[in-house]
Amino acid sequence: MTTAKLKENLINSIRNTDKEFILEEIKLLLDFELDTEVYAFNAEQKEAIKEAEEDIINGRVISDEEANQRFNKWLEE
Repeated sequence: MTTAKLKENLINSIRNTDKEFILEEIKLLLDFELDTEVYAFNAEQKEAIKEAEEDIINGRVISDEEANQRFNKWLEE
């Protein structure tokens, strides 16, 4: 499918939907993709990133699955 045809199909789908959730998600995706602003981290954020990188290097991490299990256990308490 060509880019022009894809755009046409998307425009038609957007025009034909009344689902606000879908329209909001499309807008979020486009806003994110088209944002050209460069994000600057402050000193506190840079320090947090540095600490996180050190945690990874030193093996102080858990899997997503383990984190979810711990979270669910905490919710049950």
